Amino acid sequence: MAKRTKYSCSVISYVPDYIRGEQFNIGVLMLDEHGELFDYTLLPQNTPKLNSITVSSDDKNLFKETLTLLDFLLKKLKSELPIDIKINMNRLEIKGLPDTIRLSNLIYGISSNLPLVLDHLTETYVGSVFFGKNHKAKSLAKEFAQTYFEENKFTENNLVPRATFKPSSSIPFKYTADYAYFNADSTFSIISTLPSTEESLENWYQKNNLLARQFEKYGDIVYLYDNLKFTTEKHQILDDLDSQTEKIKIFDVKKDFEDFESFSTLTLANSSKKSVQEFLEKLA
Repeated sequence: MAKRTKYSCSVISYVPDYIRGEQFNIGVLMLDEHGELFDYTLLPQNTPKLNSITVSSDDKNLFKETLTLLDFLLKKLKSELPIDIKINMNRLEIKGLPDTIRLSNLIYGISSNLPLVLDHLTETYVGSVFFGKNHKAKSLAKEFAQTYFEENKFTENNLVPRATFKPSSSIPFKYTADYAYFNADSTFSIISTLPSTEESLENWYQKNNLLARQFEKYGDIVYLYDNLKFTTEKHQILDDLDSQTEKIKIFDVKKDFEDFESFSTLTLANSSKKSVQEFLEKLA
């Protein structure tokens, strides 16, 4: 089982006018179990949220300057350069923060996947819609898989990451799965994670729709997904793919974690990475 570690988070708010008490959330910062900055999220300077609170070009300029300074300070903090930071009970204080920035009381928790938690908190308290259309959202399922497989040494002993192969001579392209393995009857199988942007989902579906109809001579196709973004679209895509073949296994990385952990122990742990690599070389 993946190691669970303690963390604490603070929501970052921008306060343009203390007299009127206005404020809105612009990011989240996460500290690890040692009280050091693990990572943070911060709205871009051109965020759509800016239009709803500013009334003049001076307001916009102040907001952008504040984001620039805050990003600079947090990058220094993340690189472990000396910055005065204090934790007093559930209060976090960082010396040098702009006057227009307010940090919430710390939120404490424990998790085996800190990036997943940070993305979830950002979605909850800030909203991905305010990061703009060009925001490259992380695939939470991909983050989960990478953390889980590395911490449990599956990528060291059992799985081949970024496995590229040509599923059929009639297909004019090669397919790259997030991971490849041998299932219980020693047939070549793959694991793929669903992306978390609309454009990426559309491209992903097109390739996997074709792959599902060309995978009959191989083993299983395992799809990992999260329910945080584009939930309806993901379910529609997975339902369609699942209707095409009985080879597909689907896991929600949060809701189905225990089932996935059991699958990993009973199936993935018995796969030989070396054997999978040798098979992929034959397919090349």
